[in-house]
Amino acid sequence: MTTNEGSKMQLNQESTDYLDWFRAVIVPMVRRRMEQGSKEYGELLPAEHDDRDFAAEALEELVDAVFYVQRLELQRRYLARENEHLLSTLAQIRAALTTRRPGELPGGRCAPRASGTARKT
Repeated sequence: MTTNEGSKMQLNQESTDYLDWFRAVIVPMVRRRMEQGSKEYGELLPAEHDDRDFAAEALEELVDAVFYVQRLELQRRYLARENEHLLSTLAQIRAALTTRRPGELPGGRCAPRASGTARKT
């Protein structure tokens, strides 16, 4: 819960954990992107002299992100179905193996003897 004590706000543990994660993961990623951008495109213009439409650019990036998340979900669903199929196949193989006698091949045939093995008479 948040409480206001003067100008200080106290956060609950979940919020504190999130902020710690954000500072440890997201902030360094933003810094790296800014450094990369500076190397590729030069230093940023001061905001008052930069006439790009950041609202439009942000919207384009957001639409791209929605597309990527949607594709990620489709991949996840495919992999989940594939995993279910593989687990089902594995269960069928295990079941088939537990019902066979040692040396029995599919169809009830017996495995050939190794060469040089004498038959008992």
